[in-house]
Amino acid sequence: MKKLFATLLITTGIGILSLSVYSLSNSFKKVDFFKVKHVEIVGILNSDKDKLGHLGSTLVGRSIFDENLSSMLVTDDAWIQKIVASRLLPNKVVITVFEEKELFRYKVSKSCYSYTANGKSVPFICDKSVAIKSNILIDEDRGNKFYNILSKNRWLDSKEIVMDDFQFKIYEKNHVFVGSYNELVFSNNYKLYESTIKKRYRSVESVNLSVDNKIYVKGVKNVSTKG
Repeated sequence: MKKLFATLLITTGIGILSLSVYSLSNSFKKVDFFKVKHVEIVGILNSDKDKLGHLGSTLVGRSIFDENLSSMLVTDDAWIQKIVASRLLPNKVVITVFEEKELFRYKVSKSCYSYTANGKSVPFICDKSVAIKSNILIDEDRGNKFYNILSKNRWLDSKEIVMDDFQFKIYEKNHVFVGSYNELVFSNNYKLYESTIKKRYRSVESVNLSVDNKIYVKGVKNVSTKG
């Protein structure tokens, strides 16, 4: 009997406490002192600042205790992974924007895209800096393999590159390199070409680096002379 009475007493106490907290929370929501007056947005690199600014302005005047603050921050911006709202009492909200991480930029016909670490192709307004071209939108497998090659071969920065389904071409002033999406094959063959094979040619038209341990060069070899 005593245990039953104690259980009822505890249950009643919890119910009263919960009701008091709920009532107190609702009271705070009605107090102007706790209404949002300042909104700060951090983490913007490529996403639309104006749209995010407008989104943040919709929080002004709402209670800082409103449990729906984060759920109100919805956007269709392709750059944005997620948005988090943090409360700073008494009346400030900090919106943190988590964006896609850009790995490289490329162009398909007249449209430009940023390839991201999540395998997405995010469109952006083209500019003259885009030197990589593709015949179609880049899928995740090809994009990740190509970025692995770019990151380990910095000489490719700013080079004119055309990506096909199974290989890519690098256009230099007087010749073209052909490579596969296998980073190890490409890097090893390029090093071998630069250190040894290149010296054998007076002029080069094309260099195919796509086959493991084999390099195909089209060009004019140096003329050996015997003295």
